[in-house]
Amino acid sequence: MTNAFIVFVMRQYASDLPDALIEAGRVMRGAAMAISTDATLPIAAQFGFFQPYFVKDLIAAAVKG
Repeated sequence: MTNAFIVFVMRQYASDLPDALIEAGRVMRGAAMAISTDATLPIAAQFGFFQPYFVKDLIAAAVKG
């Protein structure tokens, strides 16, 4: 029952926000996603390339002796 009340209150709050504010949030979120994707792709590519070496070194470090 509490969840339905929270959804109702949040919907009422969101319906009172000006459309320009919501649109600005959408534009800014899209730009932030583009920047974060551009920053993440090179790191992910490097990890994919060096993953066999990471696994090999982790296995070697886990062996006692």
